[in-house]
Amino acid sequence: MKNWIVLLNCKQLKQKIDGIGGIKMKDMPQLIKRKLRKLQKLNREAQQLDNEINELFKDYGVDTDNLCAVGEGELQTEAFAFISNSEGDVEDNISEIEKVFLYYVNKQLK
Repeated sequence: MKNWIVLLNCKQLKQKIDGIGGIKMKDMPQLIKRKLRKLQKLNREAQQLDNEINELFKDYGVDTDNLCAVGEGELQTEAFAFISNSEGDVEDNISEIEKVFLYYVNKQLK
């Protein structure tokens, strides 16, 4: 039993279990655990980066709610939310953010 390859997919695992009398797994495969830990680490890093970007926008007086289309400003975009959720083309999203960013920064300079 110790010779089982840990990297079996679910279908292969079911075939193995059915073939040896229905023995059950005792632990989740280490590969899955490692991937979950890596995902948690990356999510933590992404959240930190998101907070840093929010602070940069605040430094310029731009409310990030207007970059996620949940603000009350007259010009808004969902592009920052799209980037946070890995949606759409990043360059298109940055371009949309830039339009809204410049609008609010220049509005303050008047």
